[in-house]
Amino acid sequence: IGSITYNDSESYETTYEEPMMTVTEESSTENGVETRIKDEAIIQQEKLVYTARVSMETKEYLDAMNYLHTKITENNGIIENEEQKNLNYDTTYDYSSSYILVRIPQQNYEKFLSEISGNDTLISLVDISRTVDNFTTMYSDLEVEIESLEVMQERLFNYLRSASSIEEMLDIEERIADTQARLNKLVNSRNKIDRDVAYSTV
Repeated sequence: IGSITYNDSESYETTYEEPMMTVTEESSTENGVETRIKDEAIIQQEKLVYTARVSMETKEYLDAMNYLHTKITENNGIIENEEQKNLNYDTTYDYSSSYILVRIPQQNYEKFLSEISGNDTLISLVDISRTVDNFTTMYSDLEVEIESLEVMQERLFNYLRSASSIEEMLDIEERIADTQARLNKLVNSRNKIDRDVAYSTV
């Protein structure tokens, strides 16, 4: 029996949900004048990262692999890593196995999992585990820190333009370089969250 494993190897430092909006409308008439009141909730977009670990078995290894690759393509997935072992199982080994790490667009995540685990005639589902990590607070903190450093950087550039000595210029340039390095690190962390929110891991 060939075994196929769809696996998740990443656990992060988030899947995407459409922002929720609540609208409340009230109408009242006072002194012949109609007053219309609208209350709109603040749109809150959560930063959620979805991951799944799926193990499968099949007696039709090549057909199963073709099926899985087709579903990855249909759902606009990206294969980040793929390993296959014992491919000559007919003559040398008792089985073949594969490990595949896939990134699937968040909007196709549930559909993809349903498709790869729902073909009982070709693939037997051994086990599946799913996790959701919420990075909303971390993301908000990163944005606050990034904004603060950008303001600081702009002030340093202003100080640099008005520097009165070479020594002062060198000191300010060193502080600008340090601020830029910290800013780059925070922006990279924020971008990683955005990528992990956009593409779920299976």
